[in-house]
Amino acid sequence: MRARKPRWYSLQTMKIRQSWNKHNLFNMLRKSLPSYRFGKTVFQQKWMAKSMTRAYHGANIKESDWNRQFSRRLFSAVEMPPEYLASFDSSEQAAGRGSGRKGDSINAVNFSRYESERLRAKKLPKPRPVHPRQGALSKTGEMLAEPVKDMTPYMQMAYAPLERRLDVAIFRAMFASSTLQAKQFCTHGAVKVNGKTMRYGAYLLNPGDMFQVDVESVLYATGRPKTPSHALYLAGKDWQSLEAARQQKALAAGSASEEANAAAEAEAEAEEAVEEADPEASVVEGEGEEASELTEEERAAKHKKQLKALVRSARDLVSDGEGLNPRKKRQLRSFMSEAKRALSSGGRSAEAAALDPDSVIEHLSALLKDFKLDGSRVEAVQEQKEEKQHVGAKDKALSEEIKELVSSSEVRDAVEGLTKQEQMALASLLRKDAENPIDESKPYWTPWQPRRWIAPFAFIPRYLEVNQNICAAVYLRHPVARRGMAEVPTPFPYETNQLAFNWYLRRR
Repeated sequence: MRARKPRWYSLQTMKIRQSWNKHNLFNMLRKSLPSYRFGKTVFQQKWMAKSMTRAYHGANIKESDWNRQFSRRLFSAVEMPPEYLASFDSSEQAAGRGSGRKGDSINAVNFSRYESERLRAKKLPKPRPVHPRQGALSKTGEMLAEPVKDMTPYMQMAYAPLERRLDVAIFRAMFASSTLQAKQFCTHGAVKVNGKTMRYGAYLLNPGDMFQVDVESVLYATGRPKTPSHALYLAGKDWQSLEAARQQKALAAGSASEEANAAAEAEAEAEEAVEEADPEASVVEGEGEEASELTEEERAAKHKKQLKALVRSARDLVSDGEGLNPRKKRQLRSFMSEAKRALSSGGRSAEAAALDPDSVIEHLSALLKDFKLDGSRVEAVQEQKEEKQHVGAKDKALSEEIKELVSSSEVRDAVEGLTKQEQMALASLLRKDAENPIDESKPYWTPWQPRRWIAPFAFIPRYLEVNQNICAAVYLRHPVARRGMAEVPTPFPYETNQLAFNWYLRRR
């Protein structure tokens, strides 16, 4: 295998590659058949078609290796459904011929599932183009594809032998973002074929072979990569505000006059603050005297009331738990741990004396300050008399699940003040966090998110059976051509593949 050439995704040459790269997607959108191709000789047209198609199909394979692997025998499938074979013996094909008999012709196509899907797809409304240029190109492509819509596109199967390669199959199964990355996984021993490690990406799969890729490698290949800004985001820093402040500082540094005015205003405000410091200090001293007059029981009641207020703030969090980002989930876990520490130390005099309750309340309030979203407050649950009520099976299962997710008995008692709907939302939130936790050591987003620009490439061919849960797939059979479709994915039209196929037919 050759190494990747420089300018692999060049925006000037516009070579389409087997990759999910955003520059490759941009080239695919801009790529069009040259209008001057009909002024070229047949040899030149075939060479241009070969150059375009080889940039996509096996660009990392030497031309001599592909010439040995090329085959003029193209696989196809004729629609012969078992329902048709069991109902007719083909004599109906000649019934009424020459006698003027008319009616609906009965053939195997009427029983074919693939044909019904093809006809249904033709009736679907066409998607709206993402760009006007794409709309113009699609109209031209539809005009060129009109004669071959109802025929078997054999020429689209020119590069069918390459679909047997292990690295190409890994890319088609969406276990890697490119064939080069799939080859890298094979070299590093992250791929197994039929239970044995296979380090050769050029291995040709046989029908029935199962290949499996390491789950961590698939998460890395298909997950959204981290950026420096995302690292700050996970660390709990508002990097957007930091960037905005940095830009404002740069703009302010450009004008010396504005800086002088800002400095003068800052000095004036500082002088006013010094003048107003004495009245504010007296007010603070008065509040301190009032606080010192409170007894220990009153202070405990006050702190308990503040803790209940924090629980109500947690209700606001649970009411809109679907929109939580990783940073807020981290703050939720931090709040749970801090609340556990505060509640567990509140009953012991030594630790209560060591910890300042006011500072604990302020710290917990700071942890939850970002969770107040739309201002829609949840009404406080009125205290009810202690009455034993019958607990249903669902409520019992919910309480047991919360007990498993929340290990602290003190925090569990505090959660009991929530309603059943809020407890279910909290349990769902904690369950999702336990299944897909945040791990700052991973090079991809945690919780995991797919790569950007993946939607146009999110398809799996018919000849593969993929299980995404265990990152394994089965190569069912070789790709075949059917009426109106070919199972070899290619971004090029029928005309281009026909010229490329004729190029490789020479001396054969």
